[in-house]
Amino acid sequence: RARALRQVEYYLSDESLPFDEYLKSKCDESGWLSIEEVAGFPKMVTITKDVEEVVAALQESDQLEVSEGKVRRRYPTPDKDPNAERTVHASGFKCAESSASEIEGRVRAALEKHGAIEAVRALRNVTQDTRALDGSAFCVFSEASAAQLAASATGFVHEGRKITVYGMADWFERLGKKRASMRKKKDEKKSPPEEAAKTPDENAILSFAGVPEGVSREDLRALVEPHATVRYVEFERGQSTAYVRLDAGRAPVVLDALGEAVKLGDSDAVALAVLQGDDEQAYWQRADESFKNRKRRSSAAAGQRKRGRR
Repeated sequence: RARALRQVEYYLSDESLPFDEYLKSKCDESGWLSIEEVAGFPKMVTITKDVEEVVAALQESDQLEVSEGKVRRRYPTPDKDPNAERTVHASGFKCAESSASEIEGRVRAALEKHGAIEAVRALRNVTQDTRALDGSAFCVFSEASAAQLAASATGFVHEGRKITVYGMADWFERLGKKRASMRKKKDEKKSPPEEAAKTPDENAILSFAGVPEGVSREDLRALVEPHATVRYVEFERGQSTAYVRLDAGRAPVVLDALGEAVKLGDSDAVALAVLQGDDEQAYWQRADESFKNRKRRSSAAAGQRKRGRR
């Protein structure tokens, strides 16, 4: 039940909902989202398939409200908050073994010197299953000028701890940039940079012509690897032509070692050559286009997974 609660709280959190166009499209004008629908998201199904259990879990939330089979946030997202100009995000307060009211009291004590405070709301870390209070809070002042003063004092020390304060709009902008940076790193990790396919190595490609049936990529690799590191073998069973990609400048070395006619499978006369000139350029153009096509397919598949992963 705790995992189901944490997952839905994350879906509807400041860190997720404002940046999730799909989920926002599922919410009505008042922000209500069908619990049955969210309970059917693949990630939720791995937690529980019992919609009633999800409903019961959400009723324990201090961040969400439940009514007639629907759920929504208790508070507006930072980009839609009418009090944004009067609100700051403060972090760094002691939170170990502290209740929400205790953290909110520390925030008031630290910031009330800047002006009258209307409300303080302690925040939870909903990226973790524990949903622990993390020593941060939103603080709403009576005047925008007080919020500006509080933000300008960021970095002060309270009860031996350094406190960071940002205006709500500034904090939300930083959050958006952080998410974009994390997404970029994740995408880069999934696929190599495009420049890797655009930069051809000279004298790095060996071509094999007249390859007999029954020869595999492993056969080609085994033939070449005693003489050079094989980076890639472009070949499918049944084809009569193959290309083996090596480090720059290594193809002529391998040609000298093996000769212009090699034995492969049932043939003693498979023609071996180094791609050069127009043939080499055509190979790299084809490799670059193949790389771009794989990247487009990967991006499309990632989009499909994102739309279906809820």
